[in-house]
Amino acid sequence: MKYQKFHIENFKGINKLDLDLNKHPNSKIFTLVGLNESGKTTVLEALDFFKNDEEPEKSYKFIPKSKKSNFNGSIKVQADFILEDDDIKTIKEYAEEELNFEIETLSKEFSVTKRYGFESSKYKDQGNTWSIDIKGYRLTEETKEDGETETVKSELVDTGKDDTEWQSLVKKIRELIPEIIYYPNFLFDFPSKIYLEAQPSEHEQQLFYRAILQDILDSLDDDLDLKEHILDRVKNANDESKEALDALLDKMGSIVTRIIFKAWETMFSKKIQKEIVFKVGGEPAKSYVEVKLKENSTTYNIDERSLGFKWFFTFLLFTEFRKNRVDDPGETIFLLDEPAYNLHSTAQTKLLGTFEKLTDSCLLIYTTHSHHLIEPKWLPATFIIKNEALDYESEEDYNSTKTDIKAIQYRTFLGSHPTEKDYFQPILDKIEYQPSLLEQVPNIIVTEGKYDYYTFRYINETILGNKYSLNLYPGAGVDKLEDIFRLYLAWGKPFKGLFDSDPAGLRAKNRYVKEISQELKDLIFTLEDIDDSWVKFTTESLFSEQDKKLILEEVFDDPSYTKNKFNNAIQELFIGNTEVKLSQETKSKFEKIFKSLIKEAS
Repeated sequence: MKYQKFHIENFKGINKLDLDLNKHPNSKIFTLVGLNESGKTTVLEALDFFKNDEEPEKSYKFIPKSKKSNFNGSIKVQADFILEDDDIKTIKEYAEEELNFEIETLSKEFSVTKRYGFESSKYKDQGNTWSIDIKGYRLTEETKEDGETETVKSELVDTGKDDTEWQSLVKKIRELIPEIIYYPNFLFDFPSKIYLEAQPSEHEQQLFYRAILQDILDSLDDDLDLKEHILDRVKNANDESKEALDALLDKMGSIVTRIIFKAWETMFSKKIQKEIVFKVGGEPAKSYVEVKLKENSTTYNIDERSLGFKWFFTFLLFTEFRKNRVDDPGETIFLLDEPAYNLHSTAQTKLLGTFEKLTDSCLLIYTTHSHHLIEPKWLPATFIIKNEALDYESEEDYNSTKTDIKAIQYRTFLGSHPTEKDYFQPILDKIEYQPSLLEQVPNIIVTEGKYDYYTFRYINETILGNKYSLNLYPGAGVDKLEDIFRLYLAWGKPFKGLFDSDPAGLRAKNRYVKEISQELKDLIFTLEDIDDSWVKFTTESLFSEQDKKLILEEVFDDPSYTKNKFNNAIQELFIGNTEVKLSQETKSKFEKIFKSLIKEAS
């Protein structure tokens, strides 16, 4: 069974929000990007709420901020599912063997809505609503005249919530619903001791870590149980139990060492001479396991190592061991909030490969602010999280209780909010080209800004197959290029400038020639300098109207033209290396520019 979509109502800062995982059915990794306080964590908490019950007396914390004073309504999270062939087979076999019921119709797609009701902001009741179509025949045994029995079908039955079959089938289907596993940040603060039994007033992370110990035992494929094979042996301190316990702890250390450091070596491309060891200690009622890192003859507690190592270590414990639970049904969803925020940039980038490996048997939804954790090929399954009730640019009007959190698919957001770049800045940072001013690049071509930079690179690299050798520099705007021009003049290194032939481009060229150097007269080219028919041309003018439409249609549902929207579409196509079949007219114009600039630079 797989999750298809979530619909959330009245959950914290969410009024109504849809998170559609099926728009790109082959995607297994979903990235949530947005500003601080935009609601990314709230979305993860809502998904966790669907699968994992909250104690009624604590459910008040989910009441919408703006309605806390007197909330008379329901918090709802609906999940849409699709049954796979194995699920349908299991359900039908169960119905026939256990319920004497032959299923005729079973809807492959269905939904379940989890609801918590409130009155005057106090918990009132809760329930689950199922939307699934099940029809079939009750089977009975009848005796024939010859004394033999035969199975006889009743009339077609459309089961409902009051039917015995319905109740039993729903219970069976519920067992097949995949897990949703949310790892809040606090879990990555590795405890020095993992207690084998619940302690008074213990931190909730202890429960998670006891479960992880059991996952490690399960990975050994030896029918091992945390209580029977560790706790009871700790309490029964005879030689036989101690020897068996020591052997088991050695096995646990060996498998964790292999899995953790194999991934670590892959990430950092170097051999690691370390091992993980497990030790037990404490009084019988307060028995605990310690997990230690051994380097040569010295051992350290995990919590004594760097923040980065602790995070990576616990991340692999939570995922590599957890994802393989044999009794987990369907496609598990892992939820990670700001993963690897304390790893350095190189490690964050390499972690993306670990994410990909993790999702061979599950889904991953994670939030991030870091451009190092943005993978361009996952952008179709990236969502911008935005609180549409707030105007972040007007601080005097800021009100934290005003909330309307939305999850907007990246491409849709790009078309609808092209000027609100702060929301997807990590994505822009990922693809932004920022060469050092000390990087001595020959034959550099300075463009007015990054949109021209992306356009020229897209045409040359994606459309023309990297036909021309171009070193493009994205300026910060046509009026902000003094530093780069002065620097290259001082170095005596070759460069060219390429400006639009609109009034702003012509004005800027004249100013640079006047204020910096007459040399720039022959080094800065406007489009009109390249072709005298291109009067008042901008880069966008080089595309035919039909080509503009094709580019917009490739990225956006609404292909209506605006300059920002068009440039964002070019950027998106460049990121994804997506080729659009442009006309020869458009390609010829760009080739004329490239040939001219290369000729001038040679």
